[in-house]
Amino acid sequence: SLVSKGTTTLDGQVFVDTDSGNQPFYITRAGNATEALKIHVDDFNTIFESIQDEASDGYGGFDFKMDGDGSHPDFRILKGSSELLRVEGSGKVGILENSPDTLLHIKNTSGDNRGLIVENTVAASYAEVALKSDTREFRLGTGGSGVNANATNVFYVYDATTGGTAGHRFEISSAGDVQARRT
Repeated sequence: SLVSKGTTTLDGQVFVDTDSGNQPFYITRAGNATEALKIHVDDFNTIFESIQDEASDGYGGFDFKMDGDGSHPDFRILKGSSELLRVEGSGKVGILENSPDTLLHIKNTSGDNRGLIVENTVAASYAEVALKSDTREFRLGTGGSGVNANATNVFYVYDATTGGTAGHRFEISSAGDVQARRT
């Protein structure tokens, strides 16, 4: 048991090992001061790992819970003073953008960075972006080498609401041939 009022410096390793209670390591700070837990390791390769004590999936991981009071809190990942990723309490995500305007806001400010890649290396599958409203779903994509002929080696617009062969609305082949279908 370690009880300290004020500042305590511990050199070396600190272990918290208990089989009792539901909060074996608990830090609290009351008052209006900035509430914070800072873990600092003077190393270029600091790693946080999932907490896993079971051999099967579904155990371990990290939950970051944000306070729901007041203005929207956020979760940020920074490199030095540069913000790389922000998840706002509203659910908006910014990548290299600290004030996302939409659910996903990706910003590039230098170099030839194309922004977003959807890649699927499974031959019997598709690389798609779905656009879905309350009444209709369209998909933009391309198919792997092991899918049907309507999707292999083509860029397509697919009406997933209609589905099947009739759902193929527009294709551009790798040779540049264009085919549009109207039902």
